[in-house]
Amino acid sequence: MRPLIFATSCQTLVLAAIAILITSAIGAETTNGKDAWEQCKRDLEVQGEHLDEASLIPPPVPDEKNFAMTPLLKPLLDYTTDPTTHHAIFREPDAPVKKISTDVEGSKAAKPISTGWTTGLRQDFQAWQDYYKAALPEMTHPPAEDILAVLGKFDPMLAELRQAAAVRPLSRFPVKYEDGVWTSLPHCQALQHISQVLALRASAELDLNRRDDAFSDIQLGLRLADSVRQEPIMISGLVRISILTSLMQPVWEGIVSHRWSDDQLAKLETGFQGMDFLSDLAQTLRFERASGMVALMQFSEDRGLLAKVFSDIPQDKWAIPAAALTQDDFYQNMVTESRWFQEMILSIDAGKQRVDVPRLDRNTTHLKGTQVSGPTLLAKLTLPTVTSVAKKSLQAQIYLDEAAIACAIERFRLAHHVLPAKLNDLHMANLPHDIINGEPLHYSVTEPDNYILYSVGWNGTDDGEKIVKRSDGAPDFEQGDWVWSLKPM
Repeated sequence: MRPLIFATSCQTLVLAAIAILITSAIGAETTNGKDAWEQCKRDLEVQGEHLDEASLIPPPVPDEKNFAMTPLLKPLLDYTTDPTTHHAIFREPDAPVKKISTDVEGSKAAKPISTGWTTGLRQDFQAWQDYYKAALPEMTHPPAEDILAVLGKFDPMLAELRQAAAVRPLSRFPVKYEDGVWTSLPHCQALQHISQVLALRASAELDLNRRDDAFSDIQLGLRLADSVRQEPIMISGLVRISILTSLMQPVWEGIVSHRWSDDQLAKLETGFQGMDFLSDLAQTLRFERASGMVALMQFSEDRGLLAKVFSDIPQDKWAIPAAALTQDDFYQNMVTESRWFQEMILSIDAGKQRVDVPRLDRNTTHLKGTQVSGPTLLAKLTLPTVTSVAKKSLQAQIYLDEAAIACAIERFRLAHHVLPAKLNDLHMANLPHDIINGEPLHYSVTEPDNYILYSVGWNGTDDGEKIVKRSDGAPDFEQGDWVWSLKPM
């Protein structure tokens, strides 16, 4: 099992770094590394920070109240770790919950993409039917019906999860944080797959005008996303974002087709407003910093651990650079990484729901621009992953804010039979603003049945509701605006 906390940078970065190490002749011993690290810790303490990893781990909860310990989900983290390979040995390797997926065996057709809402596109039911019919040619019903027929085999397990969500208000998966760099998160993939099934089911149910069933599936999906909220690990945060991104498709489709009732919209609005990705991101950054410091000290004491962590990289490629890194290099990396994390944390004001993107960019650009050497190498390896998670978290918060406002707009339309002329007409408690610049989100009615709602996006520039697309048609979220529209953009 690959480590999922400190060693989250891709292998290509590691290999590139190894090549640089070999050619840079790093490793000259200095004498101020430990002193610099001690001073760094004191500086962080003055700012109210600490590097105690244990204090950032969520506390256990009673099994009878723990959603994560319902019988269907319990096998996901019921394993022992092989002390030599560090692979997980599951007591129930073929647990039924692992079979919940939108995949179908035997289909050679391309699997459709289910997040077209970011550019105003509905679910392509015909593409899904084609995907399933390639393996199940006997399917002859309308696409939405065939989709639900295929996914209906999971009904008993989804019913169990619904029951657990109703009676188990807490959630804490028994993640083995004590495994450090070998910590495994097998539950994340399962939750992601279940949410994809729920999202596709909800879209198909809406198409068949079964809004209550669709709403029930979305509510269960939101519970899955919430079940890992307290896990302060980057991978868990990314999976939570992925779950919410999948669920947003049927939420958006229900608004576009005017399927949701006022009560359903009110519950969705409240749920979205209760999600605070800025606070969650700050906590994740603190945990990743603390766990990273533990990992660096372990690496300094056991140079062979670097090669073991990246087990599929030949040991001989690590022999020279691992030996070349001095104890001082590890201390300097701890200083560099800790200060870089702290600057990211200080760029986030969860209380005011603001993010200083220029400060984030300057911080990242500065570390990118430093010379690759022993004192910076390992810190620079974590940079791409952490910055990517930060950007995705901020984008997720914007979309949640836009979704909450969209629910309020639809409620206004239901009550007044017209779209609001301006957002203040909603009289919405705690109307979300643009976390990028602190100003109101842009809103304009473009047609009697359409409006544009958008943030200025990562570049901080109002591009006039423009979505910049990549070559594959997906939005380029570092350019253009972050838009919510009821029609294709």
